[in-house]
Amino acid sequence: MRRILLDSSALVAMADRRDPDHHAVTNFIQAIKDQASLITTDYVRDEAVTVMKKRYGYEAAVRLGRKLRASDFCRYHVLSPQDEATSWAIFEKYDDKAWSYTDCSCLAMMQRLHVTEVLSLDAHFHQMGVQVWP
Repeated sequence: MRRILLDSSALVAMADRRDPDHHAVTNFIQAIKDQASLITTDYVRDEAVTVMKKRYGYEAAVRLGRKLRASDFCRYHVLSPQDEATSWAIFEKYDDKAWSYTDCSCLAMMQRLHVTEVLSLDAHFHQMGVQVWP
């Protein structure tokens, strides 16, 4: 079964019904639910919960965090020490890009797991040579 990395931008859009990309993200997830599994990382969860708290408050952040922790809707991966080292190498190498450290950690995880698709609203992933959805 194919795997798709779920980025924080998509998680925030999914969690906020007022987000302009909410329907595109949720429709995509519904469309692929029997064809692919969604994965995410500890760094992405950190970033998504932090963004939710900053934009919408504590309760919204907790709701999203609980959904990610308790749900089988996506598989959660913790970056290994090697993933972290690879993240740093990517971060250092691409000084001409505006990639966040979390973006680099996603690419490191995708490389290790041979994942070539990401569900993200972040334009930076287009620069990484992966398939970006929706």
